Amino acid sequence: MKDAPCAEPCCCFLTCVSGTYGTSWCLRREVIEKDWNKYHCCQGFSPCCNDCLESCVCCEGDPRCCCMCLECLCCPGLAISATRIHLMHEYALGVDPMDNKIIRFNNCIQCVACVCHVVGIFIKEARHLARLVDLFAHLVFLCTAGCMAGQIHREKSFQIQKEALLPPECQGDEANQAYLSQPVDDHSIMAAPQCDQSYPPTKHPPEYSAPSAPAPVGYCPGPVQPGQQPPPPPPPPPPPATH
Repeated sequence: MKDAPCAEPCCCFLTCVSGTYGTSWCLRREVIEKDWNKYHCCQGFSPCCNDCLESCVCCEGDPRCCCMCLECLCCPGLAISATRIHLMHEYALGVDPMDNKIIRFNNCIQCVACVCHVVGIFIKEARHLARLVDLFAHLVFLCTAGCMAGQIHREKSFQIQKEALLPPECQGDEANQAYLSQPVDDHSIMAAPQCDQSYPPTKHPPEYSAPSAPAPVGYCPGPVQPGQQPPPPPPPPPPPATH
């Protein structure tokens, strides 16, 4: 998320300007690949009442896009977060620690704004501070949502490029999912398999030993030294084979 403003500046800017309403709908449509039959309210990731919310989606096909409009209007933060979580589950993506820090900071600011508004109910002088904190909380939320939207669009575009380069043996649904979940190199869309090119090799082949052969007839290993017995004469050659 921290790199999203530089990687997808237009998506981040439009999300901040539109208050996440327009881009959140478009991102959900992009993630479900324009198949609204795959749409569910918050994609099943709402904190509670999943069955109740799912029962509110009473239509099939393209009319479900109207339900997505209501979701973006009533729950803008949850709508864009559900799109992001759905994308992570689809491609088995891990969570960047920096993403958690940004989201936690946003959540803390929203809690501080709520506390300030509660205090402002009892202390009139604190109402101005509550409005300032509330304004800051809105800006933090828009920036966080913008980074999240840019990350979603960037990741989905990357996965589409990766699917286009799938080998023939990975064209099936299960094989496709397993292939896409493999880690890739940071500098290429698809990482080639790495081979061991270390030199010298860590293991050496066993030493070669020539097979032993009998000494030829009349062979003498060398001059006999004084006091040394000469070697015994070689055995006679075997008789020729007869039929």
